[in-house]
Amino acid sequence: MKPARFVISGYFGCGNAGDEAVLAGLITALRSKSPRSEITVLSQNPVGTEVLHGVRSVHRMQWAAVKHALRANDALISGGGSLLQDTTSLKSLLYYILVMRAAQTHRKPVMMCAQGIGPLNRTISQKLVSAAARRCSAITVRDTASAELLQRLGVNKPTVEVTADLAFALEPAPEVALEFASAIERLVPMDDSVVVALRLWGDGTDRSQYKALVNSLLNSVQQNVVLLPMQHPTDLELAMDIYAASAANPRCSVLTQSYAPSLLISLLQRASVVVAMRLHALILGVAAGVPPVALSYDPKVDALMKGIGCEGDLFSWRELNSNTVASHVNGMLCDAVSHRHRILAQQQRLKTLAIRNAEVALQLVR
Repeated sequence: MKPARFVISGYFGCGNAGDEAVLAGLITALRSKSPRSEITVLSQNPVGTEVLHGVRSVHRMQWAAVKHALRANDALISGGGSLLQDTTSLKSLLYYILVMRAAQTHRKPVMMCAQGIGPLNRTISQKLVSAAARRCSAITVRDTASAELLQRLGVNKPTVEVTADLAFALEPAPEVALEFASAIERLVPMDDSVVVALRLWGDGTDRSQYKALVNSLLNSVQQNVVLLPMQHPTDLELAMDIYAASAANPRCSVLTQSYAPSLLISLLQRASVVVAMRLHALILGVAAGVPPVALSYDPKVDALMKGIGCEGDLFSWRELNSNTVASHVNGMLCDAVSHRHRILAQQQRLKTLAIRNAEVALQLVR
């Protein structure tokens, strides 16, 4: 039997650790079920994608190369991640739908894979996503809210299956890689640390709030605090600004480099709690068996926390009270064993659901 040949479309090669974790998880899942699968990724940085993930890659904006890749392969996998939403811009939504339509023009099956659908604030966005979804050969979404949104948009065929984010399919990196990273960074010890991943959002980001949160954590807990930038360079610049404001405290440090997603899981395994406004910092934390505390800025964060039974660890970003969050984290640390067991109980279920995405994709070409 010939190996399955897939083109994967998403927000890859753009310096976002979350999207790279999604891609790495999809590749891991596909090869766990079909080791000979051939994969071509549409990327903003094809060379970087080939080096990081060990797959073929073409530039996502070079349309001739994209169409050639679609013709030469068996199916298109669109996702995962938050591709079909118009909060970022209508332009990005149109791009992903156009890639799907191009594949169908070449008579290739299209799978909408482990996507988080929405928000869709415009009527035109809702109509476009509804039409695109109904033309797909298979659809999986990463949360119930996305499935319900597609149902409201009139997507009755194909059947929408709820799975899990693809990053849950990842395995941690070997210990030797972890030791190497720790040596490069000159971190404070990560054992039992509190990892904090923050982001800028819209025009309303108040950096003083973030600085107050980190200082409250340093004052409330005995553990070290490690700042984790997920999007370079913007998150790194923010982390360094926060770090500079607390530089007098020797228990604070920053992960300054970009790392492979599997290595991030290994680093997070040493932590006690992950406090994050980045969805995939929370997801990688759960994959590492670490309890999450979420600062919600988007329905996708709420959907994750509700899906893993952690609604009580969810705080609104717009109503952020640094002392309240720090007190909550301190309470979790005082009962660390039970909180970790609660997360570990979710791990295998989420990993199985993540790998299910690959099984659905392979059915398209078999």
